[in-house]
Amino acid sequence: MLVCSVMACSPVASAPDAGSCSDTCPGCCDLEGRCLAGNDEAACGRGGGFCQVCSASQRCDVFGCEPVFCPRGCVLPSRQCASGTSVGACGAEGRVCLACQPGEVCVAGNCRLPACGPSKCAGCCAGDVCRSGNLDDLCGQGGLLCTQCVQGVERCAAQRCEVIDGGP
Repeated sequence: MLVCSVMACSPVASAPDAGSCSDTCPGCCDLEGRCLAGNDEAACGRGGGFCQVCSASQRCDVFGCEPVFCPRGCVLPSRQCASGTSVGACGAEGRVCLACQPGEVCVAGNCRLPACGPSKCAGCCAGDVCRSGNLDDLCGQGGLLCTQCVQGVERCAAQRCEVIDGGP
């Protein structure tokens, strides 16, 4: 038998015997009839009901396993919301956060290979856009991240920031 909530199902063998855990337990009863606190994602429940195992996108609260609502990001393993924009916690629309693979970037909550990089750009990369690398505010080469030369002190020459002659 399966016990299902809005977001997940948990296997259940059978209901606790009448007069046992279910009658006296303020938390939840495990499959062996033991009373547990019921406030853990691995054993969640109240009022002597069977313990549920919350999914990765749920957390245990006073009502049992409830979905974690993260409308603008993703859900961390700690069941907290994250922005979903980093390579270590990438995701969107309340889905479980994923760690991107080495070399991938997180764009709009999805891990993918960058559109700009050493194999794709002779200049420098400003986000996913390959730039010539010859501007003072977008200077660089080899598909690496563009740098901004120090205004009034440096200028971009041959895709590198160099000190201006006569500068400090």
